[in-house]
Amino acid sequence: MPKARILSSQPRLPALQKRPLSAYTEEEKQTGRAILDTSASKPGHRRFFLLLFGLSLAAYGRLLLQPGVFGDDPQLLYAFHRFGLAGYRDALGYSRPFGGWVYTLLYPLAGGQPLAWQFCALLLRSAGAGLLFDLLRRLGPGWRAPAVWAALLCLLYPGFSQQAHALQFALHWAALCAALGSQILMLRAAAAKDRRKSLPLLFSSLILCALGIFSTEYFFGLELLRPLLLRYFIKNGKQSSRKGRMQLWLPYLFISIVFIFWRLKLAQIPYPRPLLMEAWLANPAAALRYLLSRIAPDLWKAGGAAWVNSFSFNRSNTSLWLYLSLGGALTAAICLACRKDLLADHANRRAGLLLICAGFLSMLAGEIPLLVSQTPLELDFPQNRTTLCLMVGACLMAAGLLRLLPARAGWLAAALLSGFSAAFQFDTAQGYAGAWRELNSFYSQLAHCAPGLQPGTAILYEEPLIPAYPANSLAALLNWTYDADNTSEAFSYDMLRISERLGNELPALQMGLPIRHGNFSGSTSRVLAVALDAHGCLQILRPADEHNQGLPPLLRQAARISNPGGVILASAKLTNPPPFLDLSVENADCGCR
Repeated sequence: MPKARILSSQPRLPALQKRPLSAYTEEEKQTGRAILDTSASKPGHRRFFLLLFGLSLAAYGRLLLQPGVFGDDPQLLYAFHRFGLAGYRDALGYSRPFGGWVYTLLYPLAGGQPLAWQFCALLLRSAGAGLLFDLLRRLGPGWRAPAVWAALLCLLYPGFSQQAHALQFALHWAALCAALGSQILMLRAAAAKDRRKSLPLLFSSLILCALGIFSTEYFFGLELLRPLLLRYFIKNGKQSSRKGRMQLWLPYLFISIVFIFWRLKLAQIPYPRPLLMEAWLANPAAALRYLLSRIAPDLWKAGGAAWVNSFSFNRSNTSLWLYLSLGGALTAAICLACRKDLLADHANRRAGLLLICAGFLSMLAGEIPLLVSQTPLELDFPQNRTTLCLMVGACLMAAGLLRLLPARAGWLAAALLSGFSAAFQFDTAQGYAGAWRELNSFYSQLAHCAPGLQPGTAILYEEPLIPAYPANSLAALLNWTYDADNTSEAFSYDMLRISERLGNELPALQMGLPIRHGNFSGSTSRVLAVALDAHGCLQILRPADEHNQGLPPLLRQAARISNPGGVILASAKLTNPPPFLDLSVENADCGCR
């Protein structure tokens, strides 16, 4: 058979699609003909997308069985409840001013239903993994196996454990889909010979690129992959020059430069701020030491220690046997479902080396937003959200390293890593389900013991109260429970963690002092101090509890100004509490005290 010309004017696609990988020349494997052959949709791709969705159900489906709202989600839902989509500005728009398009698309579909939001977040995360697979497999038939591995690891990445925060991270998953979709369209535009086809693809790609990086800076590091993808992918000999690649990349580079200028100079965003720039101007040597001290540990946490998470068998939410059984079952299922892909063309390991380099560079670039804002990267809640900046790079590196292993060892290692990452996410979802039960129990007891509260009341507490919920989210649910019809900017109630606000919004634990926190105005004369005992029973503290040695010191001090008699309205009745909260939950061991 004569050697196929790249982008021949008369390509015999049907015949070429059936050629085995060994029938391609090395030139065809690395450039045009092999890429052209794999650009067509195949049933195997659709089956793999279904596999991704099935694995997402196994890992995160627990969140659908008992759907709840977690993290910052109550603040978003309460803002939407009060003001519709206009509430985005106060809830999240102050830090993500260009992220409203995601909620404009999703809120009409999901409304105020936690189940719908959890399902949307699950679909978006599955779509992101599927787009990563689609992007990598377009590089040639020898790339299908590492594309499968990278997509599986991206779907189940154990460095990030906040999938349950569906509303908050729907923005991030949508931005990831936009970034990866933009790169896929870029490659399709580069492959198209007809300008009538390439220009719409290029225009769409540029729009998605802007949406991806302006919505959130978390996936800015993926922009570094564009010139690498173009260099590897370009099939047309006239375009394969450095000048041709630069011309294709320039529009995306321009968008990135505009974003950097806007973010550093024009955007008035209180958090995250470019603190490193201020530190550099004040003390360059100290700023440089900070940079050098962060890079290596962060790369190890996101690209190494994160994977170890899934093999830590000291689980707090599931039994060891359940964890091992689930991890083993999912490993076996992945082995069987992906056997052909995981063993395919393993002798050609150039893709593995390229993936390692691309992943490492992507992680370095993804670290930039964290360094500039001096945001820490940790593997514990809540700071593990920042691992998303390095997630795709970490998955590319892991897929590349697996590619370098012997075929069967790499196959088994990839399946084990994916299977136990899914088990880790299932265990995490179990923990969120427990936190949701605690939250419902807390508000049910509060509504029973305090049917009404005087406007201007602040509830003081100290951690641990309910995991997975910051004070602002607890305050949003408190206002929704006791003042559901409030459509003004001012909040009627607030919840303050004492150690976080003492000396600032909460001046001191003394009577008669003003409390100013965001849109809430109150007084230390109208506060309730609360705690949960070891059985989850609500304790409304009174001045006599000042001597209760079973309470933390700050709560004992707060008990002196706790005024249940002055702020609880015993004859009131709740009118329109959050529909997703079950205020009928009763704890037989608890009473009002």
